[in-house]
Amino acid sequence: MKKETPPPAPATTEKVTPPPAQAPKVDQKKLEEQRKQEELERKRAEEEEKARQKARQKAIKDRGLGEKEGAEKAKDDFENEEEKDPDKHIKGKSPHYAKAFKKSYAAAWKEKEEQKEYFDQGYEQGLSQEKMDLKEVPKKRQGVFEEGFKKGNKERVKKIKKEQYELGKKHGLKKKEIKPGNKDRKQYVEAYNDGYKAGIKKTITKEGKKSANTNYSVKIPKQYKDHKDYSKWYKEGFDSNKKAAEVRKAGFKKGKKFFSTSWVPKKYKEYKGLYKAAYKQGKLAK
Repeated sequence: MKKETPPPAPATTEKVTPPPAQAPKVDQKKLEEQRKQEELERKRAEEEEKARQKARQKAIKDRGLGEKEGAEKAKDDFENEEEKDPDKHIKGKSPHYAKAFKKSYAAAWKEKEEQKEYFDQGYEQGLSQEKMDLKEVPKKRQGVFEEGFKKGNKERVKKIKKEQYELGKKHGLKKKEIKPGNKDRKQYVEAYNDGYKAGIKKTITKEGKKSANTNYSVKIPKQYKDHKDYSKWYKEGFDSNKKAAEVRKAGFKKGKKFFSTSWVPKKYKEYKGLYKAAYKQGKLAK
């Protein structure tokens, strides 16, 4: 029997690791310079960003201030009836401030013009009628329209009250029938009545004063006896006649004398009847 020959052993394939490559030599000085340059660039960028941020903040602040002061100055100029001129307020100001100021000034000026327009319309309406009519007034302008109406209407009421007082006084002076010319408001009727009272009081007082020239004592006319004020005014007028009181006193004093006559002194000739009546009362008093 033939003896088998064993197969040959496999060849050894062991991998040989080459020696490590040698690292290139680093220029440390150049690297440090590069690092410093990068740091400078970073700081410069930060400073520039800070400057831009600061400029943006200032611009925002200037715009806000310009907007606020633009509206305020427009209001002042308008109310003081000055010329519309925003440029006079922005000398030496920043562009951002100036732009915002002018825009705000123009808007505020326009707003004041429209407010005045509707205020004036309300004022004219108030002068011409008793009740306010808002049918053709925009809702946003009704408040200022009402302010104008109230002012005009107040003047209207004052004017009509004065007219009614004068009418009442005119009627009272002539003792005419009480007849107010305007009854739209209670105030108008009251003004008329006040005027009538003042007028008729003056007339009745004058009548009483005149009656003192011929009457020794006050005699209230029949038509006044049932009216307390009329009687009072008539008596006040009578008592206010100082000259008549002097004549009564002189005539009465002479009448009290014995053997006196009713001869009327020259200075009392105009009051002859009164003097003689007073003389007679003096005689009776002895």
